Amino acid sequence: MTVRTAATAGNLAPEEYVAELIKIVTEISPVRSVARVRATTSKEIEIPTKDANFAAAWTAETGTRSETTGYSTTLNTIATHELYALVDISSMLLEDSAFNMEAEMNQEFAEQFAKGEGAAFIAGNGTNKPTGITNGNTVAHTATGAASAAISTDNLMDLVHGLKSEYAANATMMFNRATLGIIRKLKDTAGQYIFQTGFSGQSGAPNTIIGIPYVEAPDVADAASGAKSVLIGDFRRGYMIVDRVALSVLRDPYSQAATGLVRYIARRRVGGKVVLAEAMRVLKHATS
Repeated sequence: MTVRTAATAGNLAPEEYVAELIKIVTEISPVRSVARVRATTSKEIEIPTKDANFAAAWTAETGTRSETTGYSTTLNTIATHELYALVDISSMLLEDSAFNMEAEMNQEFAEQFAKGEGAAFIAGNGTNKPTGITNGNTVAHTATGAASAAISTDNLMDLVHGLKSEYAANATMMFNRATLGIIRKLKDTAGQYIFQTGFSGQSGAPNTIIGIPYVEAPDVADAASGAKSVLIGDFRRGYMIVDRVALSVLRDPYSQAATGLVRYIARRRVGGKVVLAEAMRVLKHATS
């Protein structure tokens, strides 16, 4: 009798089933962690923004004083949009699975919704989804120069100093992991890594580049011709996220009952938009 032959007692040595699900990693852009977030009970919010100032003028003791004009405001409207997922699971699988399939789906819904909204907060076009930071030309850019896919130390310096001091004091950089690798490999004329001490995060301090904390966001574009590969700014002042409905899951055992399925419909309503463009800048690569 051998184990490898089922008919000769192999059936008496069954495999071990490990009730543990090995999962691939879902990369999520952490815009929510650095932006301003507020909840609403309406379909959209309207928030006024001052977008221009008047200039004070000098005058003589008895000089004529005319009205100082130029102060103006605009109204930003941030609509909430729906993100959804629909999954059919057989009744038999729900009954017989070694896993709690409902709990697994709820976790998956939450994770994929976080991924979807993170991508929209970066580059969404505003059509049935949030408007992203890099969409269009709302946020001003700093150009990289001639080499379309390269990033230099001077580019990063120009990016930081393109912000007003008050924004720079509370700024965060945002880029993907590939771009972080490019920045980490920047060297001086002696071949030494420029940022060799800039990533230590000593004593619990966040990792920084030229004194600016950074976060990795996989949905920011790679360094390439015409791409916007590095974002910087005081995102809490510059970008607003509006939550209308948190994760909501409907369990529907009826509409698909004839086919032996239970339908799960998950949804979330969220909006996002640039509300103060001057608080942020992006590094835009030259077009080759």
